[in-house]
Amino acid sequence: MEMDFFTLWAEEMLIEDNLILDILFIAYYESFCTCDGKQWKNLCFFYERMISAPVKLSKEKLLRLETNHQKK
Repeated sequence: MEMDFFTLWAEEMLIEDNLILDILFIAYYESFCTCDGKQWKNLCFFYERMISAPVKLSKEKLLRLETNHQKK
């Protein structure tokens, strides 16, 4: 049961990462945004920090999240 929850969580993280990359791609190539080079570097740096930050989930937190999800 615990492994199933971890698999779902990992898939959700990949979907979120892909959505963020899609948004950055569209904003850059469709020119909806008038960001200069410095702003793009800041956005990319923010994204890099977001995906490289270690996720600290203990077994207790995973079990709590799973039981909360099952209650809904």
